Amino acid sequence: MKWIKNRVIKIKKWDKDYCSIFLKNNISSFLGGQFTKLAFKSNDKFDYRYYSFINSNKDKNLEFFLKKIKNSYFSNLLFNLIPNDIIYISKYSYGNFIINNINKKKILWMLSIGTSISPLLSILKSNLSYIKENFKKIFFLYGIKYMDKIFYLNDLLYLKKKYGFNYLNLFFSLSREKKKLNVKKFNFINGYINDFFLMKSLGKYINNNNYYMVSGNFKMVNNICDILKNNFLIKKENISIEKY
Repeated sequence: MKWIKNRVIKIKKWDKDYCSIFLKNNISSFLGGQFTKLAFKSNDKFDYRYYSFINSNKDKNLEFFLKKIKNSYFSNLLFNLIPNDIIYISKYSYGNFIINNINKKKILWMLSIGTSISPLLSILKSNLSYIKENFKKIFFLYGIKYMDKIFYLNDLLYLKKKYGFNYLNLFFSLSREKKKLNVKKFNFINGYINDFFLMKSLGKYINNNNYYMVSGNFKMVNNICDILKNNFLIKKENISIEKY
C-alpha cells in the first residue's frame, strides 16, 4: 500500500452531521465514480476507510462528502478535522462503478440517497462529452430525508445547465418532509425513492433499452434492484451498483 501525506485545505460543515473535506489532488489519476482510502497514522500503523470522490477527476483538489456517525470513531475524526491537519490518502483509486464499463443505451438512470450521491456527481463532472455522445438523456433521482438536506443542489443545477435543461432531468424524493411541496422548478415527491421510481409517469421509461446506476446503502440498492428485475424484468447486465 502506497500512502501519500496530505493536508486538509478546507472543511465545509453543512450542518451538525454532514461535512465536505477538501484535500490537494496529489494522487495517481482516477476515474469518475471510483473511491480511495483515507487514513490516520498512529505508531506507524494506518487506520483507514473507503470514501468516494465527489469531484471531477480533472480538479486540482479532491473532495469527499461524509456523514458523522454517532458511534463511529473514524467518521468523528474526519468531521473534527481543521485546515492544515494531516491526513493520509492512498496513491491509487479503486472500483468499477464507472461510465466506461456500462452498456450504451437511450437513457441513463442515476439513483442515490444521502452521501452515496458522491460517485454519481463525480461521473457527471468527469464525463460530460462521453455521456452526451452515448445517451439521449439522464434521469437523476436523489433520495434524502428533508428538503434542506440537498446540500449539493447548486452542483446539480450547474450540471443541469451544463448538460442542457432538457437533457439532465432531476427528481427528488423526501422521505421525512412533512410539508407538501409545490415547487415548479423541481420534481419533488414526499416519500421514498422506490415510491418515486414506481410512478406511472416514469414507469414508461423503465425498460432494457436504458441503463441503471444505483448507489446507496445495502437496503436501498437491493430494494431498487429487486424492483427493476421483478417489476420491469430489467436484465442484470443493464444495472451497475455501488453499495455504501
